[in-house]
Amino acid sequence: MKNLRFFIFLLAISFIPVILRAQTEESDTASFPYWIEMMQDENINFYQVVKAFDTYWEGRPVTKGCGYKPFKRWEYSMRNGRIYPDGTRKPASYTWNAYFDYIKSYRDSVYGHWESIGPKTYPSLGYKGLGRINAIAFHPTNPDIFYIGAPSGGLWHTYDGGNTWGSNTDNLPTLGVSAIIVDYSNPNLIYIGSGDRDANDAVGMGVLRSNDSGLTWELWNNGMGEKIVGRLIQHPTNPSIILAATSGGIFKTIDGGANWAIKKTGNFKDIVFKPNNADIIYACSGANFFRSTDGGENFTQITNGLTGGQRAVVAVTPANPEYVYLLVSDNSSGFKGLYRSTDGGTSFVTMSNSPNILDWSCDGSGSGGQAWYDLEIAADPMNPNLIYAGGINIWKSYNGGETWQITAHWYGGCNVQAVHADHHVFEFSPIHHHLYVGNDGGIYSTANQGQTWTEYTSGLVISQIYKIGQDVADTSHLIIGMQDNGTSTLINNVWADTRGGDGMECIIDYQEPAYSYASLYYGDIARFYNNNGGYTIAAKGKFGITEDGDWITPYTLHVTDPNRMFIGYKNIWRGQYIRTTPQWVKISDNLAGNNNTNIRIVEQSQANPDILYFARWDNKLFRTDNANAGQPVWVNLTSLLPLSGQTPSALRPHPTKPDIIYMALGGKIYKSQNRGQSWTDISGSLPNVEYSSIAFYIRAHEGLYVASDIGVFYKDSTLTDWIQFSNGLPVDASIREIEIAYNNQNNEYDRIRAGTYGRGVWSSSVYRTPPTASFTSDVIIVPVTGQVHFKDISSGIPSSWQWTFEGGQPATSTIQNPVITYNNPGSFKVKLIVSNSLGIDSIEFQNYITVSNTILPLVGFYADNTIPCSGQIVRLYDTTLYGPISWHWQFQPNTIAYHNGTFYNSQNPVVQFNENTEYTITLTASNPNGTSSVTRQNYIHSGGYLMPFYEDFETLNFADRSWTVENPDMGITWDMAQVESIHGPTVAARMQFFYYYLMNQRDRLISPPLNFSNENKVILSFEHAYAQRYNQRDSLIVLASDDCGSTWTRIFASGPDGNGIFETAPKTESEFIPSTAEDWCGSGWGANCIQLDLSAWAGKPNCRIAFEAFNKLGNNLYIDNIVVSRSGVGMAHSVENTFIVSPNPSNGIFNITTPYHNQQRAEIYSTDGRMLFSKDFSNNNLKINVSSYPSGIYTLKIIANQQTYQIKLIKK
Repeated sequence: MKNLRFFIFLLAISFIPVILRAQTEESDTASFPYWIEMMQDENINFYQVVKAFDTYWEGRPVTKGCGYKPFKRWEYSMRNGRIYPDGTRKPASYTWNAYFDYIKSYRDSVYGHWESIGPKTYPSLGYKGLGRINAIAFHPTNPDIFYIGAPSGGLWHTYDGGNTWGSNTDNLPTLGVSAIIVDYSNPNLIYIGSGDRDANDAVGMGVLRSNDSGLTWELWNNGMGEKIVGRLIQHPTNPSIILAATSGGIFKTIDGGANWAIKKTGNFKDIVFKPNNADIIYACSGANFFRSTDGGENFTQITNGLTGGQRAVVAVTPANPEYVYLLVSDNSSGFKGLYRSTDGGTSFVTMSNSPNILDWSCDGSGSGGQAWYDLEIAADPMNPNLIYAGGINIWKSYNGGETWQITAHWYGGCNVQAVHADHHVFEFSPIHHHLYVGNDGGIYSTANQGQTWTEYTSGLVISQIYKIGQDVADTSHLIIGMQDNGTSTLINNVWADTRGGDGMECIIDYQEPAYSYASLYYGDIARFYNNNGGYTIAAKGKFGITEDGDWITPYTLHVTDPNRMFIGYKNIWRGQYIRTTPQWVKISDNLAGNNNTNIRIVEQSQANPDILYFARWDNKLFRTDNANAGQPVWVNLTSLLPLSGQTPSALRPHPTKPDIIYMALGGKIYKSQNRGQSWTDISGSLPNVEYSSIAFYIRAHEGLYVASDIGVFYKDSTLTDWIQFSNGLPVDASIREIEIAYNNQNNEYDRIRAGTYGRGVWSSSVYRTPPTASFTSDVIIVPVTGQVHFKDISSGIPSSWQWTFEGGQPATSTIQNPVITYNNPGSFKVKLIVSNSLGIDSIEFQNYITVSNTILPLVGFYADNTIPCSGQIVRLYDTTLYGPISWHWQFQPNTIAYHNGTFYNSQNPVVQFNENTEYTITLTASNPNGTSSVTRQNYIHSGGYLMPFYEDFETLNFADRSWTVENPDMGITWDMAQVESIHGPTVAARMQFFYYYLMNQRDRLISPPLNFSNENKVILSFEHAYAQRYNQRDSLIVLASDDCGSTWTRIFASGPDGNGIFETAPKTESEFIPSTAEDWCGSGWGANCIQLDLSAWAGKPNCRIAFEAFNKLGNNLYIDNIVVSRSGVGMAHSVENTFIVSPNPSNGIFNITTPYHNQQRAEIYSTDGRMLFSKDFSNNNLKINVSSYPSGIYTLKIIANQQTYQIKLIKK
């Protein structure tokens, strides 16, 4: 203990400098937006940037256009695959290298038929566009040829003055383009600067070059490396000299880019030559202005007349080469000033510092701006006093920046023309001197100093799509959410505007596709009908919702009722009546002690609508199995994840199998077959990159598509490994979501859709092969007039089926899964021919179906709850085989009531049991050959189990015997462990305090309902094992309830005192695991076993017992052999002394000797409570043969002398 304390002391001392440094950094980042430069420095940890941002904005108002949202978008992008778990940034080439390594091995195995479906046109609305443009360049002699660079959409060219566009950069390792040079001496030679200068939407890999007008490309970054290149300039008389302003400094080449050398370190975004002297160069890093007089070999910072700021951009004009204009933003990204030099950049004077030409308003009266993201300036080449400034809108000045007037507005206000918001590049054509501007929506030009504007954006497929919503049954109907350009909907293959702003998650109603839903950042969701309306149904402050969510807030329609919805803000909210006036209720709260972290993913199971999963950004994964209940119970699956410290990036529950879910985590794909309790890595040869989306194709055998930044991959159960399904897609597609549209008339027209961040939406036919015929059926033996449900299980995805049924009605069918009636006895063959566009195959089975005129029903049933509390509803399910056509249910006693319109002759009745007693149920079923029945004695325990009740936990699952666990903090809780006990190897309930670091938490293990109605004395006894660690004082509290657990009364509480008042083994610093009988109560050192008098609850049904563990980070607690009886004597003691079962374990033959010679009954039960065997006998010997039972643990009940005794049977 002294060593531990000394270690903690040293640890505390070691943190002092860190704390002091952190306090200093916090003070700095609170007063100045260092986060802007930090986010663009690849060497700074991502989490440090986020902390600096949060510190700066704490207490500051977030206003429109202040730059807050562009950072949140960068944050979201970085978290989605561009950082390691510790916040270190991945190299720019990480994804490209993963792709290249993969195709080296699988170059010839690329599938898919991907085609772009836009959007390439859009409604004529000022605030709408197709995507952001960072760079513009011109052919030196042909005015109809110019180029644009998109931040994640590549390089595009037009040869007809902007009427049509094309691109040849889809095979590049990055589609970010922020700078372009068209060599004036050889226009076939084009250079591009890669990466996204203004928002880091794409990684930078330096300079790339094409020598064939952009048809093919090569990395041209020797000496520069993986930098974001913000600007490129070419020497006006020596084309081999080029300078690059990059995220890592200013680089220069003198051999046309074959080799680069760094000349000035820093993060530079702007650089220009002096118009009449290429030895003089101007450059900007942040708001700092630099000047070179030796052709870029050396740079000197100029401060004369300048007073700093946040960011600056520079402009020069050949109309007066001595003029240098500097547009500078302040710390709030608003307008600090326009500065002009008239002496070639050696000194500056302030021309203006108002109005705020960088805000949203028409007159510059607002505060702040987002100049760190959008800032540009241009000086007219013919008039040295005419300048243009771009931020959110475009302003111009005719007097060198002394006064300003707005000349373009983001939606067409202010009595000027609409030009999309957020400007990034201004360039004058070298031929006709028209000004071209690139912004978040596209490209425009003006030939009359901004009086009118012409747009050339149509044809540029560069939309940055966050999410898509595919109409499940109509490939011509799709909704997309786009960065900067709102939400658009494809209606009959024509794109229409839906909602402005930044478009996020979006959905089309699967039942009534006239309804659709579009959202903004943080979870502002609107409903549309036939693409009209825009009625807000959810947002913070609306309809009782008290929190917001992630940049892209996840939500999903309820899988069986599209008038309901689940949203993941910081908690899960469930809504109803969302088609009219919604009502919302929060159905999770403070899970794992956290109400402040945004949710990343929400997924509901189609196979079981009660199952809902969500992943949270604190690396947590949760599940509920009663999502539709008033207060769902949540299970924390985090500790069961195959990787720690990472948040799942995609989840996809199996559409028909409720226990199966697929997950993308840490660059891997996993499958769970038990609702997240354990995971299997099914990644195979998949490259280790972020996977953003998983789609399940229901027509294939476990057909899975997964999407990533390097394309789509596919696997089904017929393939041994994943295949690359990306033929036709851009290499750096940055796919954010994939969904599938089903054509119910012809599955040849099924399509998979992919939304990319920078290259719009893409569509492909699904993976299919020549079919291999196969089928199955629900039965192969039926009575006369019996029906058979046939199911096609052919591989290859057939699109047509031809069935032939000998002896069947109908005798042929062309539907995929027909239902056939057999009216005559005999054995009959079945044949299936399947085909698709790739081939045909057939299969035939002789004597496949047997039709019997003597076979009777094989009757079976089960209940969803065999231990209901008083008044609870029970659903009974028929499982009878061999063509039942009628049913008759009988109950003893018959004190029941039917519900939900069911009756005694319903196949699956809904029943309320009105007495607190045991009910025997008989089901009689009939088919055309006759009737048969099955009886289950004492099957329903209404009001709870009768005494004596015994629990030894040997089933290995609490739920098998209807025990429940309450785990409020979703941390460590009650589980089961195999240990040594008084009676040898056993399974016991365990509370693992040893690893439970969250102190003062309470976890309850709650018994099934118990019925004490016929008792006047009730004693609880149980065995426990516990050893203290250090002086920690964990506690065990026992509580009782007589209203099925709604309210509780404490009846016992105890904990260690160091002397064995509760402990059963000596104190230990190691984890306590019982290894001998002496480690348990009453057998060695320490406490005796505990007996508690529950007679206060005698005569009452609906009783439950709770074992509550209170954590103080001590040592493990074990409980076993719980007995509730009149005497409190454990079954393990009384039965072993008077009953003999041998051999046990056994291969199936058990010999039983009892102390009684009168009438007795033996019953055998499975672990889920089903009675499998029942026999009356009247002597003290009985031989039971269960050789046909599966290996496992069973419970033998001996009922004699009005007592019930339980013995564990182990079948080998």
